[in-house]
Amino acid sequence: SVDLGAPGVRILSTVPGNAYASFNGTSMAAPHVTGVAALVIASNPGIGIPALRAALLDNVDPVADLAGRTVTGGRLNAFKALGGGATPPPPPPPAVVSVTPGNTSVVLGGNVQFTATGGSAPYVWSVANPTIGSISANGVFTGLGLGSTSVNATDANGVRSNSATVSVSATTVILISPNSAQLRVGESLTFTASGGAAPYTWTSNSPGVASIDSNTGVLTAQAAGATTITVTDSAGAFVNSGPITVTAPPPVTIVVTPTSGSVAVGSTLSFSATGGRAPYTWQVSNSAVASIDGNGVLTGLAAGSVTVTARDANGATGVSGSITVTAAAGGGRRHGGRHGGGMMGRGR
Repeated sequence: SVDLGAPGVRILSTVPGNAYASFNGTSMAAPHVTGVAALVIASNPGIGIPALRAALLDNVDPVADLAGRTVTGGRLNAFKALGGGATPPPPPPPAVVSVTPGNTSVVLGGNVQFTATGGSAPYVWSVANPTIGSISANGVFTGLGLGSTSVNATDANGVRSNSATVSVSATTVILISPNSAQLRVGESLTFTASGGAAPYTWTSNSPGVASIDSNTGVLTAQAAGATTITVTDSAGAFVNSGPITVTAPPPVTIVVTPTSGSVAVGSTLSFSATGGRAPYTWQVSNSAVASIDGNGVLTGLAAGSVTVTARDANGATGVSGSITVTAAAGGGRRHGGRHGGGMMGRGR
């Protein structure tokens, strides 16, 4: 198939003998296409073959005689192929000016800072109801009367922002207790508020350090670090706490007793654990030599030695010293193997 047409009739060309002659045909048309392709590549060095082909075929001049005879139905146009006749790019989307915070509150006489983004600075600030509040050239709103109003910013080109709503409430004093605290990871603390208008909503400014139930004010320490707590009343007034510091818990030391001892095959020896968090689980290092039950009672099974491990509810462990299992003498069975006197208490 033929993609497009190009000038190829009565094309003047050089001929032998220092002369010129006119020729017709594809041999005269093809150099036009090749030349335009070279011009497109020269003006767009990084253009690929598909894009080059599109530049040539998508910018032809429609010619009635070529319709149905060529794929494009048109004639090569160098000016268009080079971009001179390309459709101008669409206009940029209209600027959008945004105001933050979108919705907020302030007490009578209090201030809140608004910020505008987008569009072209500088911005001109306005309030819908100047009896409720005023706003400075820097976007600082001051509450003048009880109620709500909207705040807008207009950029240098006259583009107006979205409306931000600000509510002005009566002056209130909210007290938070405790105002500051120190906790260890895993500990909890209940905060209370007074003043303002109940109910209150609680938030943590660093929930990864300490999270707080938004309704009850119960704070739980999560990781070492510092945060503050914010309480907001139903009218939108709020107050921040002082620093809430969370420290890592001290290392857990679990002591297993007895630390060493011996027991005959068939006899038992009771172990106990202190430190960490009960309940404890028990394990022996060699189950062929001795077994141990959930209460820390070890039974000798075969001559040898083992160690006893106690694991607390949080996964911390403590290990005894060497416990020797001896062959039974005279076939007797001994309970509560002796180690400095009598039965040992079980882990609590």
